[in-house]
Amino acid sequence: MDRTPAWNVWDSPANRWDLSCSLVFACTLVMLGLSPGAGSRSHLVGIGCVAAMGLWYGLIGHHAILRNGPKPRATAVPYLAGQAALLAAAQSQLPVGLTLTFLLYALNPQFFMAFPPRRAFLAFVGVNLIPPLFALARHDPRTAAIVGAAGALGVAHSSILGGWINQIIAESRERHHLIGQLKQARAELAEAHRRQGALEERQRMAGEIHDTLAQGFSSILMLIQAAEAQVDPDPEQACRQLGLAARTARENLAEARALVASQGPSALDSASLSDALGRLTGQLDEETGIRARYRTVGEPRRLPTDAEITMLRAAQEALANVRKHARADTVDVVLTYAPESVRLDVADDGVGFPTERARTKGHEGGFGLVGMQDRVGRVGGRLSVDSSPGDGTRLRVEIAQ
Repeated sequence: MDRTPAWNVWDSPANRWDLSCSLVFACTLVMLGLSPGAGSRSHLVGIGCVAAMGLWYGLIGHHAILRNGPKPRATAVPYLAGQAALLAAAQSQLPVGLTLTFLLYALNPQFFMAFPPRRAFLAFVGVNLIPPLFALARHDPRTAAIVGAAGALGVAHSSILGGWINQIIAESRERHHLIGQLKQARAELAEAHRRQGALEERQRMAGEIHDTLAQGFSSILMLIQAAEAQVDPDPEQACRQLGLAARTARENLAEARALVASQGPSALDSASLSDALGRLTGQLDEETGIRARYRTVGEPRRLPTDAEITMLRAAQEALANVRKHARADTVDVVLTYAPESVRLDVADDGVGFPTERARTKGHEGGFGLVGMQDRVGRVGGRLSVDSSPGDGTRLRVEIAQ
């Protein structure tokens, strides 16, 4: 959402400009009140016209000029026309001199504030011709020259100042527009990041559930099925299978609680990565009868939490695939601590599979090896799978540390 304000300095109530105009009108009235001839009827009418100019500005000009937008307001033309008419009426009643010319310093900038430069220039040149024309009409060329020169200076001053002000306002409006676009783009980008973060979090949670709870439930189901098959011929073996199922259920419950609490794997809470992998390998041996062997090469060291979780989840996924698909007799799990990296190798002598299956979202519709590859990639690691039908599977995860 674009939260850019609908107003700016140039179209907000400009107290300083109001004060400036008020001072010009007040000073003009004071000078007229102190000038010779004050108190005559024509003089009073002229002062009344000047006062009416100030009142006209307060009633109409403030909103027509200061609240003007990029295009002239409909009230700007009648306002400035009214000011020109009042100036002419005042000049018709008062002696031509520099006093009324002083009013032009308040009027001239208003033309630039209301119109584009060319129209503004033509309009205020016409207004500045009022005093010298009245002087010429009264056959006073000297006064006409003086007020004409003063008017010319006012025209030059207002042209330079007005053009500069118009450029500033145009650039400011453009900047205001660009800032609005920037804020909108920033809001859209923040929303996109929020959605991306939510998607990544859903994918992370899906991967965690697949690597822990789903695999645990699969193990429980297999153990219960094995126990059912052993109830009559071997009750003791059935009880042992049920005991393993209960233990797996408790571990799954601990993993579920850790996920809810946004903690790391429960297997790493009180054990090192090497111990957790050894226990995981031993469970496969105990639950399935597959000869599973684990060993550590190199000097174990503590790894960043993300790296340890990635290694553990990769081992869980690899051993779950061995349990469900490999039909293997043996599996070897090796954790190697090299000087600049840590490597996990899981190799089995099972039936293998075409490696193209590793590039899909799991041949059973789950996350599978692609989910493992995404997880490894997030920590800057590399995953490789070497397998072919009848030749077993060798999986390797390597993370630079």
